[in-house]
Formats: sequence, structure tokens, C-alpha cells
Amino acid sequence: RNLPNKLSQTQMLKQSFKDESSIRNLIITSGDISDVDGFLALAEYAKTGADVLFIMNYPAYIGISRDKVQPDGEYETLAPGLGYVYSSDDVLKAVPSPAPENYTSFMARYDQNLDSNQRMKSAMTDMAHCITRKVWNEAKDRSSLGKLYFGIGGINKINPFSSTAVKNELLVFAESALDDCVRLNPTEETLYDEDGRPS
Repeated sequence: RNLPNKLSQTQMLKQSFKDESSIRNLIITSGDISDVDGFLALAEYAKTGADVLFIMNYPAYIGISRDKVQPDGEYETLAPGLGYVYSSDDVLKAVPSPAPENYTSFMARYDQNLDSNQRMKSAMTDMAHCITRKVWNEAKDRSSLGKLYFGIGGINKINPFSSTAVKNELLVFAESALDDCVRLNPTEETLYDEDGRPS
């Protein structure tokens, strides 16, 4: 997993957790919207009363430009065991036609003039923040003083699944997307609070 390395931001967060009556623990965890275990962990951490920083990581295809994609099967043949090379273009092309209405509505928020990788990263960031906030609020004790923070992490290096087998998480979660999903700037190492304000 890729984690932000801005120590100063983490130190600032730790400082903000102190008040006159208590000092809360800070739990740092990471995940992506394709791994339910990351959200399960967040749900458990929400019950502790600690502050939690959830760092969102991204699939490798978001970091691969279209011009780097080789003819079908060529990379896999030359470098067996090192995953697959494809970009967001391939993932978006696999969306059924006509696409589900909730998916179409969610993706309409993102500029069609952006390249596929930028659109996918922006959409996945907002979706992940939305789900993270929902999990946090449903799992935490109402009397808890713990706060949720959301961090933009890095991009994984390997696509473990082929473009025909990979799951488009936006299709999976669009049905449960909330209308009030906040638009975030998906710049790596940026930190946000629960409401989507930069921290």
C-alpha cells in the first residue's frame, strides 16, 4: 500500500486531537473501495472513540496512460506473473449499454473533457469518501468524541486482474451513493475531515 509521507500533516492532526480534558488516540488505516475489509476495519475503529485517518488507495489502471497499453496479451506473455497493463479506458468501455441510471447520474458529475484516468480517480475518491463517512456514522457510538479524517493515498503498481475480469467499483456502489457526496480534489497526500474540508 502507498501511504502519504507528509509527517508534518500527521503531526498537525495529532496536535489537533488534544484538548484540556483528554488526548485521543489516532488510528491510521488504509483501503480502497474494492476491498470490503478496509471498511470493516473502519467500522471497528469507529467504536473505539479514537480519531481515525482512512487513507484511500487506487487501482493500478488509474496510473497507466492509454499510450502505455500494449496489444492484448503482449505484456502478460513477456512478463508473466506481473499482472496486466490497461487503463481506465478499458474499464469504462466494459460498462454495459445502456448503463444503469444511478451510475450514469453519478458519473455525470465529472467533466467529460478529462481523460478517463482523471475522471475515474475523481469519481472513486468521492465515492470512497461517501462510503467512509456513511460507515463511520453508522458504526460509531453517538457519545464518541472521535473524528474521521480521509486521506488521498497512492496508486497501486500492479493490476492483479485482467481488464475483462476487473470489477468496476463505481458500478457496484453507484446504487448506494448518497446525493450529498462531496466533491474532493484527489491530489495525493491531501487530507480532509469528515465533511470534506481540507485539514
